[in-house]
Amino acid sequence: TNVELAPLIRSAGWRYAPIHDHLAVTAPLTGEQLDRLGWAGREGACNTGQFFHSLRLTAGNRVFWGGYDAVYLTGNRVRHGWAGREGSWARLRRHFEATFPDLAAVPFQYRWTGVIACTTSFTPLFGETLGGRVLYAGAYTGLGVAATRFAGAVLTARILDPGSPLLRLEYVRHSPFIFPPEPLRTPTIAAMQAALRGYDRTGRQPLLLRALDRFGIGFAS
Repeated sequence: TNVELAPLIRSAGWRYAPIHDHLAVTAPLTGEQLDRLGWAGREGACNTGQFFHSLRLTAGNRVFWGGYDAVYLTGNRVRHGWAGREGSWARLRRHFEATFPDLAAVPFQYRWTGVIACTTSFTPLFGETLGGRVLYAGAYTGLGVAATRFAGAVLTARILDPGSPLLRLEYVRHSPFIFPPEPLRTPTIAAMQAALRGYDRTGRQPLLLRALDRFGIGFAS
């Protein structure tokens, strides 16, 4: 029942951080703009920074552009329907115009803020409760399409094929290191994010990230 699962939801919820992501789509591009863009294959893409953007062309010839800022709200709060931070929208716009200078005059026509679940290692977590009667997987860190398919295969193996090599993977056998509880969680996440931004800016891994990676508990571990 929902009452039986409530402790699971609460305990699993503290093993990841809910991160609010900012996403936008432009007004439709003209044929001339599409030609100048040279995006003939219409591939989905992302860049390779620690803080990254995801982008693609929609069926209506709009540019979907999202990501970069990852906003954590103190206390593991989730704000459904939140309009997001204006500073994050302004940064998203600056990055869009720097990436597509020919589209600087094309406005964002729609924008929204969504929530993703982030573990300390950017990997899903697997577990069980109620004496093994309930198996679960979650926290796909924005990579849900591929990660949920993999998680489904793992959970199926747990039930039907306990000898599966999937279950011997380190990735599956060990959960990501947990975030500390509040009031330490907020400054810890802020410190990690600052270090990751520094990594993107300089190309050199800061001491904090090197130390965390050594023990396998950092965002990039």
